[in-house]
Amino acid sequence: MLFFGTNRGKGRVSHAGIYLGDDQFIHSSSRRSGGVRIDSLDDAYWKKTYIEAKRVLAKAPTTTVARK
Repeated sequence: MLFFGTNRGKGRVSHAGIYLGDDQFIHSSSRRSGGVRIDSLDDAYWKKTYIEAKRVLAKAPTTTVARK
């Protein structure tokens, strides 16, 4: 997951996307820009607003063992 601060320097996360590889990420853009988009992290806007990336790990499935 990629996190961005698009609210003009307030230092808080206001936007997120999923990294696809090769400096590309997918995210939901504003209504003006038109829905879900794939953009480049090389774009000046995204470079300027990038805060951090975090790895999301799936929780391991749990198994229940019945006792007799």
